[in-house]
Amino acid sequence: MIRIGKKEDILELAWLWKDMVNELQPEWTPDCMSWIETEYLLLDTGMYFIVLAEKEGKIVGFVDGMVYYEPGIGKNVGIAKHFYIIPEHRGTHLMGRMYAIMDELARDKGMEIIELQCGDDKLEYWESIGFKRDQYLLRKGV
Repeated sequence: MIRIGKKEDILELAWLWKDMVNELQPEWTPDCMSWIETEYLLLDTGMYFIVLAEKEGKIVGFVDGMVYYEPGIGKNVGIAKHFYIIPEHRGTHLMGRMYAIMDELARDKGMEIIELQCGDDKLEYWESIGFKRDQYLLRKGV
């Protein structure tokens, strides 16, 4: 089942978020408490969305994002923040279904452009559905 996430889901989602971070960057130390606090605050804005997938009452994946007005370009921008599905449910089209619902929610809030970050291994997929490389995220420890 695909549904819109609520505040009541955040504690369970925190475990998936932590798994996602550990899978992508095993050397990082995710701060779950800060993530949980941030999620509660973002949901209160009405411009932030979580879409999740459940199987047998357990959350197995989620997509989240938000819409904000960017004065530099004069448009409402949607940002797709996190995409995660537990390994045993990958390849089942759940991610595409969750993304489509999040996209619809963001369009309902006036989104005109959508942005996302992805790893090199996902570039080809996102470009195949119309995304274009625009900027590059560079990171350096200090």
